[in-house]
Amino acid sequence: MALVTLSTILLLCTPVLRVLNKAEASIATKNQLEWHTFLIQAQNMLQETTFQKVTEQCLYVKEKQLEIKKKTRIEQYKTLIRRVKNGGHEVLLMDVKQLSFSKEEKGIYLEVVFRNDEKYTGFFFVEEEKE
Repeated sequence: MALVTLSTILLLCTPVLRVLNKAEASIATKNQLEWHTFLIQAQNMLQETTFQKVTEQCLYVKEKQLEIKKKTRIEQYKTLIRRVKNGGHEVLLMDVKQLSFSKEEKGIYLEVVFRNDEKYTGFFFVEEEKE
């Protein structure tokens, strides 16, 4: 009787474990797709700006084309990475646990850790403001 019960439990657990594995893989794929979309959008946005300064948690840039050069920043807010501009904000990436920036010789290095502990890194070439 115990052998039948154990066999039944194992038989029922196997499909559940497969579903959990697929769900975990799906989350990883979703984060990867969102990460690459974020990198493309951010790089396109940064091409229209000049670099101002960077802290570990925030990147500051200024619009190139406008007569009144508006300042913009990219920062983490709770579990979001957002662009703050003109008193409003635009969500760029969600489900973020940690964001860090660092200035390198030719641009900005960034590292993002998602809430499921997946870590992604990227690099943006930025134009320095001419004095």
